[in-house]
Amino acid sequence: MRSQVPPSEHFGKQNAEREQQRRDVDDALRIDGSQFVRLYEKMQALIANLQTTVTDLVNALTYTKPQIDSKITNPGNISPGNVSASGRGTFPAGVTSTGVYNTLLTYGGPYSSQYVHQDGTMGFVPSSRRFKQDIESWTFDPATISYLRVVTFRYIDAVERLGDDAASELGLIAEEVHELGLHWLVDYKLIYTDEGAKAVPPYQGERAILPFGVKIERISLVLVSWAQSIEARLDAAGI
Repeated sequence: MRSQVPPSEHFGKQNAEREQQRRDVDDALRIDGSQFVRLYEKMQALIANLQTTVTDLVNALTYTKPQIDSKITNPGNISPGNVSASGRGTFPAGVTSTGVYNTLLTYGGPYSSQYVHQDGTMGFVPSSRRFKQDIESWTFDPATISYLRVVTFRYIDAVERLGDDAASELGLIAEEVHELGLHWLVDYKLIYTDEGAKAVPPYQGERAILPFGVKIERISLVLVSWAQSIEARLDAAGI
């Protein structure tokens, strides 16, 4: 006959085996004093390296942390150094460059005139055929150029700020150019009338599109047509 282990002895053996397995796991996970010291030293070394890295990054910055916090709280001028940004930025108060006239473009290569759209966007206006349609030859009465009145003047703001030292300028009067029908030479601006400007926001009252400036560079187109008309008259006279 096959001997059988009494149930009480069988369960006692299982408990003993489980207890031994638990002890083996505890022994495998137990860290003695020397292991703990080595682990602590490694952690300290990592922290020191991290502190050194952060210190190097802070030292490489143009601004100190208090200055950065101040800029975040009260944004203003950012200097010195170069600032670049991807995408399009908006500057409601305008853009000022104190060094633009110290930057010479005499190093060679193409350069273009920059314009400002009425919505404030700055950019370049191309003249390539690729960007144009409905192209036709333009006819212009060269006698119109004789009606343009070139004047000398001083800007009101300049006189208020500089007094007699304000420089005398040479130019045209936008309203006079407009009255001659040379609208393509005039810059117009949508502004509020005097009464409209006094109205309570958000209602600003009456607005008007008024002459504001003159596209001086386009006068060269008038001169081209004028020179061509003179050449045509000389040819007709056999001169």
